[in-house]
This record gives sequence, structure tokens and C-alpha cells, in this order.
Amino acid sequence: MQPLMILELDTPVQYIKGVGPSRAEMFRSAGIQSVEDLLSWIPIRYEDRESCLPISSLRDGDKCVVRGKISASGRRFTRRKGFSLYEAIISDGKASISIKFFNQPYLSGILKEGRNAVFYGEVSWDQYSRALTMLNPEIEMLNQGNDLPVHTDRIVPVYRRIGKISGRMIRQIIFRLLSSSPEIPENLPEKILLKYKFPGLYDAYWGIHFPSLPPGTDRKDFLKQLNNCETPARKRMIYGEFFLFQAGLKELRIKNLLGSCRRDIRITAQLRERIRSILPFRPTPAQKKALREIVQDIIAPRRMNRLLQGDVGSGKTIVALQAMLVLMENGYQAAFMAPTELLAEQQFISFSALLQGTPYKMGFLTGSTGPASRKQLLASLASGKTQLVVGTHSLIQEKVVFKALGLVVIDEQHRFGVMQRSILAGKGSAPDIMVMTATPIPRSLAMTLYGDLDVSLIDQLPPGRKPVKTVVKTEASREEVYALVGARLELKQQVFVVCPLVEESAEMDLTAATEMFQRLQSVFPSARVGLLHGRMSADEKTRVMVDFRDGLIQVLVTTTVIEVGIDVPAAAIIIIEHAERFGLSQLHQLRGRVGRGEIPGLCILMVVRAATREAVERLRVMCRSNDGFVIAEKDLEIRGPGDYLGVRQSGAPDFHFGSLVKHFSLLAAARQDVSELFDNGEISQEYRDRLNTIYQKKWGGKAGFSSSG
Repeated sequence: MQPLMILELDTPVQYIKGVGPSRAEMFRSAGIQSVEDLLSWIPIRYEDRESCLPISSLRDGDKCVVRGKISASGRRFTRRKGFSLYEAIISDGKASISIKFFNQPYLSGILKEGRNAVFYGEVSWDQYSRALTMLNPEIEMLNQGNDLPVHTDRIVPVYRRIGKISGRMIRQIIFRLLSSSPEIPENLPEKILLKYKFPGLYDAYWGIHFPSLPPGTDRKDFLKQLNNCETPARKRMIYGEFFLFQAGLKELRIKNLLGSCRRDIRITAQLRERIRSILPFRPTPAQKKALREIVQDIIAPRRMNRLLQGDVGSGKTIVALQAMLVLMENGYQAAFMAPTELLAEQQFISFSALLQGTPYKMGFLTGSTGPASRKQLLASLASGKTQLVVGTHSLIQEKVVFKALGLVVIDEQHRFGVMQRSILAGKGSAPDIMVMTATPIPRSLAMTLYGDLDVSLIDQLPPGRKPVKTVVKTEASREEVYALVGARLELKQQVFVVCPLVEESAEMDLTAATEMFQRLQSVFPSARVGLLHGRMSADEKTRVMVDFRDGLIQVLVTTTVIEVGIDVPAAAIIIIEHAERFGLSQLHQLRGRVGRGEIPGLCILMVVRAATREAVERLRVMCRSNDGFVIAEKDLEIRGPGDYLGVRQSGAPDFHFGSLVKHFSLLAAARQDVSELFDNGEISQEYRDRLNTIYQKKWGGKAGFSSSG
């Protein structure tokens, strides 16, 4: 007996039967490089091509399967030059129908008289022959040994074409692949397969690509399950991807717990007094709780890996500064990394003001830092003379060396990649890591992006902060809006006017903001109008920000550079132009720039052009809720993980089979199962080594498995 062939998922796609070098290049353009990638090319829908109708019952417009014998066939030319028609007459013994194909002469060698065939297509009325016909249907020839049907006479997967590779050809290649290798090494524990009654990996792939109607199942219900990703095969593949990813995150947590920092951290009375002296306001209970959790991690004999999460204006940055003080007071250095130069500048200015009068020396490092200043700062960091450095991704450059880096704080972590976090974390002897985000992260994303981290949540706003009122206005109401702004300006209140980033173009961004700046100077002649955008020099941006903060500028026209970081208590109104172009989380971030003092905030969403249905829904959500977590969940639901995060390189894993939104229950189940299996010691080292190989191939080192623990 011939042994079963084992299908190796990492086999290059070029060596699959029916592919070859040319098609392999087309597949690679779609990200398909291996057998596993090809099997993960999921059908876009399924069609029922198994229910065959008698030819006598066919009607114009029917989309159906016809099965019969070819009673006559032939090619003929039309009056149109170079245009030929191949026609076959199909009979099922009681009636017949004409099947026609345009410009396909090769069919003369296939559709021969006396052969049996199955056709799938749409029936139409031919006005020339005055009879029903099928034009260019799918063909499946019968009576060819024991071959199973592929393109008709079954529930058929429909694929997107890839270059010149048609969906039919993709179906044929996958069918041959699975038919020739009826065994694939399993990647889930047997306990999990039994718990959920999942099919094995090979059966799951077969059930996704070539499903069969289970006995006793209604055909329409089964097709609905297939197209809604609800079959056992699809659930198994969704769960499997989630399980592998959560296992990787679990190993990271184990590795973090095993890592020893070997630091002697003491919380002295002098340190407590220093922390109290820099606080600009009385901390909320939520801030105190978060700081306690962070300090407990800092003094523990292991590396801290913690996410500090909170809504807009909840006071995360001041908590981070207190944590950095703990390290600096004990002789260590701290690094604060922000996603943009403007935000880094704002934080540097803020920290400088708060630390004024303390002995700490601060540094600032971005891509715009001049050579002389950079050289001086790098030397100061290496010698330990600079205790706190604020910067952008420039901090992860190879030339940046610390003498005793004790804490890394990464602001707006979702704008960085996971690898950037790990590079900065490697700049010292196991420095503590704290990542922050002012963008509330939905639970499903938190489980994937930050599943290796402990979480501290600041779920309270500072005393006196009131919800910001949000309204939508159209261009027809612009004069009314300007009248309201004029009245507020007389009350010494300040106003943001945000112009959208129409394209990823600094020129477009600058033009939009400049035009609005010029217009508002004439609309509010008695007020000083300022302009802030990303193309200004660092000194210019700093001057504008300081003038606005100090009340010298009453109306600040800006781009989305003020999305995070600016804190101006007198700013009471924010007008967001073309609000329909923004995502929910970005709108919420921008809204958080006002209402930060005693004056209730007002957010005016200006809609200039007709909005899409999704945009209308976003605007409705903004008007209904001030809860950042509610808004984040809705934003994720509308846009999906990649667009929600704003950048594809953000570290969010790419799942072929599952959706973080639709399949959250399976994600949660996988996380729970992984935790139990690891905690109970039910994962062998051999199996973990196999998972390590699979994981690295799938997610390329975004996390990793330890070899111990």
C-alpha cells in the first residue's frame, strides 16, 4: 500500500503542480509564497452548482446547473471579422438547450458529440434562434475515470483572480494540491480539538475550499453558514490562528517574568516629596492606583512591561513623569519616545517646566536635531550626565547609547511598530517598559497588540472636567458658527480650527490651513489668528504653541498635528473642517483638545460635502458619546484593525481567516485556553518548539517563544 503524502505547508508555491515560475511570480505579487499562503487564499463566496434543473423547466434568467449529453457541436464564423462562435446542443433525454461560447475554438477538442458534461451559468433568451441558451458557462466534463467534480456539480468556491490566473485556475490548483496530499501535520493540541470537536487541519482546509453538504442539513442554511464563516472548518482555522498568536504572547509574558532587572530601587521620603512638588494638580484616585501598579513593577526583580491606557485628558503623561522620577532619583536614566516631532517638542517643553528647579538634566533628540547638538547629547547620554531624553524614533538609532537606562516610556504606542518597542527596550540592561496610549484600545486589539503586557487603566478625568458638547453643522450654517465663535472670543475664550489632511501631502495640508488662516483673519479682525502646521520649523511651532497657551493667540488654525499633546485650559471651542473625512478615534482625540479647564467645551463638526453612510454613522456616534472606549469599539467595527490604527506597520497581526471584530469570542476563548494549558504545564517543550517555528513564519518575530520556563 502506497504511504500517504504529507503536505508541507512551507513548500514554495512554485513547486505546486500547475504553478511553475511564471504563475509563482503572479502569486507572489498577491503575497502568496508558500503552500500555506495558497491554502489561506480564502474564497470570496460559495455558489451552489450541485442542484441540477431539468432542461424542460428552464426559464429566462435562471442561474443553474445543466447536466446532459452533447448531441451536436461545431464552430461557425459570424459576419464580424475574427469573431467565431462555438455551439453545442445538450440533451438530458427529454429536452435540449444550446450552449454557446464566443472566440474559444479550443473547445472543439473538448465538447465532442457523445460526451457527458455539466454546465453552470445563466439561461437567456436568444432572439436570433428564438430559443433559450447559455452563454459562456462553466464547463465540467464527466466520465473521466473516478475524478471528482471541481467547477460544477458541487458547492463551488469562487476566488478573486490574481493577475492572469483566473479564479477557475486557482480552484483547480488548490483541488489538485489537496487531493494529492491527504495529510497535513496538526498544529493544535489534541485536547483543544476534542474540546471544540474541531476537524483536523487537513479536513479544515478541505472544508473551506471544497465543502460538502452535511447529511440532514438544509442546503440554503449551509450556504449561509459558508458565506458567514460559521462552518466548523472555518471556525477551526479562525481559532487556530488566534491560538498560535496568543501562545506567542504568553511566551513573551513568561520571558518577561523570568528576566531580572537587578536594580536597587528605593522609595524614600525625598523621592515622595520630589514627586509631590512637580504635580500641577491633585491626582485622581485612578492616577494614584496606576502609579502604585507601576512602582510595584519597578521595584520588583523583573522587567516591567505595562500598558498605561486612559481616555483623552485623563492625565497619563504626569503619571509617566512620576514613574521616570522614581528611576532618576535612584541613579538611572529614562527615555520618552513620541510618534511625531511636534508631540515630542510639546512633551519636552512640558517636562522642562515641571522639572524646573530639580537637578535633572534633560535632552531632546529628533531627526531635526543638528549634528553638533546630536553629538553633544549622545555623549551626555553615554556618560549618564543626561538623565531624561525625549525624542522620536531617532532614539532607537544604533548610535544612541545609554549609561544606565532604567525606564522606557513610549507614547501613542499604536503609532509605532512592535519591533520599534523591542529595539528601544534593548538599549540597556533590561530596562522597564511602559507604553501609553490616549487612543482607547478595543478589547480585541488590546488582546493582540498588547497581549504580552500588564495593563493599568486611568478611567477618571481630573475634577471639574465636563463632557464636551458635540454638534454637526453644514456649510449653510457657517455664518451662524462664526457668530458663536465671535461671542466666545469676547469672553476671552480660545478656539481651535482644524483643517484636514486631504492627502498624504505636506503641500495640500499647508494650502488648506493657510487659506483658512487668511479667511479667519478677515472674519475676526479684532482677534489674533495663529497658524500651525507640520512644515513649520521647530522654533516656529514652539513659538506658536507657547503664544496660544499664554493667550496671545485667540484663534489657532492648525492641521491634525494638535491631535494629541496640546493642553490649553482656555480653549473652549474646536471646529473640525470636513469632519466626514476623519475616523472616529481621530475625531475623539481632536475633541479632547477643548474643555480641559473650567469652561465647558464645544466641538463643531463642519460637514462640507455629501458624506458616505459610514461617515454619517461616525458623526452620529460622536454626537451621542464622549466615552472613548465606546467610540473605539465602533471605530474598529466600521474600519477594521488596519485602518483603525492608521498605519499597517503598527504591529497589528494579519489574520487570514478571522476578524478581530466578528470573531472576538473565539479570540477570547483561545486566550483563555492558552493561559490554562501553559499554567497547567500541558504544553510540552517539543510542541512549543513546533509552535515557535510556525509562529516565526507567520508573524516574523513580532513576538517569540522562549526555550525555557
